[in-house]
Amino acid sequence: MDSEELDAVKVDIFNNQYLIKPTDNLTEDDIRTLASYVDKLMRQVSRKGYDQLSVAILVALNLAEQMYKERKNSSDFLQGLIQGIDKVVELEEDPSNGEAV
Repeated sequence: MDSEELDAVKVDIFNNQYLIKPTDNLTEDDIRTLASYVDKLMRQVSRKGYDQLSVAILVALNLAEQMYKERKNSSDFLQGLIQGIDKVVELEEDPSNGEAV
């Protein structure tokens, strides 16, 4: 085994083993958690009778949809915060509101 294999985490996903190397943003525990989640999704989809390639594609689409929704929700939330801050700043700067700034 070379040094890269020693650093890698062995995971089982849908009856296949993979060696995944941790990164600065992805710990060994993160890798195991993600691999377990992907394995669970693939097993759920495979119960519907799809071939292995179709299972992988459907799971990838499912994960992409989840990521898209999370990014959209985060973006919408941040946009709402920015609009709220803008309103507060406008009120503070508006001399017609009768308050000293």
